[in-house]
Amino acid sequence: MIGYLLLTFFAAVVYLLFSAGAIRSNPRSARNWLFALALFSLSVWAFCYTWMYAADDVESVKLWYRISALGWIFSPMFYLHFYMVLAKSPSGPLRLLILAGGYIVAVALIVRMQFAPIMAADFIKRDYYWEEVIISPDPWFWLLLFNSFWTIVLGAWLHFRRARRSQRRVEKRQAWIISITIALSALMIYLVNVVLPALHVRPFPSIAIVLNLIPAGIIWWAFRKYDTLALTPGMAADTILEKISDAIVLFDEDGRILTFNRSARNLVGSSIEAGRHVRDLFIEPPSLLEETLSVGEQFQFESTLKLDRPIPVRVEGAAFHNVAGDYMGCSLAIRDIRNIKQLREEINERRHVQEKLEDAMIELKRATRARTDFLTRISHEIRTPMNAILGAGELLADTD
Repeated sequence: MIGYLLLTFFAAVVYLLFSAGAIRSNPRSARNWLFALALFSLSVWAFCYTWMYAADDVESVKLWYRISALGWIFSPMFYLHFYMVLAKSPSGPLRLLILAGGYIVAVALIVRMQFAPIMAADFIKRDYYWEEVIISPDPWFWLLLFNSFWTIVLGAWLHFRRARRSQRRVEKRQAWIISITIALSALMIYLVNVVLPALHVRPFPSIAIVLNLIPAGIIWWAFRKYDTLALTPGMAADTILEKISDAIVLFDEDGRILTFNRSARNLVGSSIEAGRHVRDLFIEPPSLLEETLSVGEQFQFESTLKLDRPIPVRVEGAAFHNVAGDYMGCSLAIRDIRNIKQLREEINERRHVQEKLEDAMIELKRATRARTDFLTRISHEIRTPMNAILGAGELLADTD
């Protein structure tokens, strides 16, 4: 008895951990939430069976059995809903009709369960467990079996069709594993919980909820593994973001950093972290980093990163808005321009030297022109009296 109680309690804890892990891995995914609900319903089922078999009187057993119905009645619908979202089929009004019908029937069964038995009419105390006495089949009994049967069959068929039609190898493997696991799980549960009790062959308590850990674990493994292997737009975007050479920083409408890529970490170092205000990255941040930007607005500026050794950067930004046009945040592409700035300084220095050379050339030409003018003027001034002297000398020579 103690061993079975420990098994069911262990199963409840494992289901609960699986459920929490599904939400934690991607809290924004509807698939993860649906899978978490399915696992949580199984956890409720296992937890109630733990206390049901530990009860001392039949009334307590019936109370825990009624509560456990929340698990074994709703879990098939949660699973079917999860299978539909995962297989992306059916869609539109047909999906809404199927889900609405299934959930309405499940709620009706829960309500009926609180006033009259549906599966077990009574319980008999055995040596180490309470044996369920199955009621004579009535419409509610057959409705319960049908509601469990069609959800399992439809879920298995959806993934069987997905496995046959999908062109992606990873998706085909996931669909085959899930469809086969659903079929085996259904066979096991019906054998232990329906067939054996109906035939009065049960030398042991109901262990379907414990055995169901195996298919639940396989479906969880297939869901997690092959979803991470499949190429999705989000995965492609993350890969591009990580491989791009520019530092990319995303921040929300309040200016708080949401995420950044590896290049940003390499450029800025440990001073960049999620939750920090983006203006703290720059020595002189522009005011537009704290403004609400309009739809489609882009901007660029040059600044200096606030580091032990400041780095000049060029920043290009673009605003993000939701479908309603509300400002959600902004992305920054930060590029190190130390080489560009150094080249710009060298060009400016060369231009300055060239300007000095040109000024010196102009001065040289001016000095050369002044010298030429001076020599010309001096030559003229000297040549005039020299002609007179030469003429007088010639006259004197002729007089002798």
